[in-house]
Amino acid sequence: MEGWISIHRKMQEHWLWNEDRVFSKAEAWIDLLLSVNHSDNKIVIKNKVITVKRGQTAMSLVTLAKRWKWDKSKVRRFLEVLKTDTMIDTHNETVTTLITICKYDSYQLNGNGSETQKKRKRNVSETHSTPNNNDNNDNNDNNNYKGFCLSSVDDEKIELVKMFIDYRKEGRKKFSQRALDLITEDINNHSVAQCDYVIKKSIKSGWTGLFWDNIPTFETEIKPKKGDTMNIWDIMRKQAEEEKRQGLC
Repeated sequence: MEGWISIHRKMQEHWLWNEDRVFSKAEAWIDLLLSVNHSDNKIVIKNKVITVKRGQTAMSLVTLAKRWKWDKSKVRRFLEVLKTDTMIDTHNETVTTLITICKYDSYQLNGNGSETQKKRKRNVSETHSTPNNNDNNDNNDNNNYKGFCLSSVDDEKIELVKMFIDYRKEGRKKFSQRALDLITEDINNHSVAQCDYVIKKSIKSGWTGLFWDNIPTFETEIKPKKGDTMNIWDIMRKQAEEEKRQGLC
């Protein structure tokens, strides 16, 4: 068979694509094609500015493993196979992996290879709020939420940060990406239990900021043992029970 079809990036939002499953290698490859930038952009990951060019995406092995329900070793081997077949190239940054799709334009041109210069210029000039310039939904890869880039937030604290964003937005309190970046360092430097305590206290008190003075040390903080399948919400629930027992809330 000859010819080709175009797949819109919103495919990643479709319920069929979001089915809870282990990705096949073909699905993982398509996911990479859907995730790369279609115009140059800069992103900030853990306070480091990274330029992500057209045909590139910045995603760590851990992020890809979560997306595809693989382990890191399988992701690494798969990327090496794609590199060997000159389908991609990779560059290791200190905070992520920069993946480049080789001959990216060949996936963008129309069937006769006659995409107009006007269309190409329009694609380059488009601006988007997502970290990789894609038309992703708010929860895609936890990098973007209601226009806020969360790539610098520790994975286990992202849901708490989303809660704080919702609180600020719903209360019509002014909140910007710059403000989020300023509080992210404090959030990443405290435990999940401490962040849960501070963020919820701020919300209950109607405060616009987060205050880290005189917070409990949570020496009895529940942590999963090696091999324990308990997820973060189980941990936080048990921590809340411990706080209640200690009279902290």
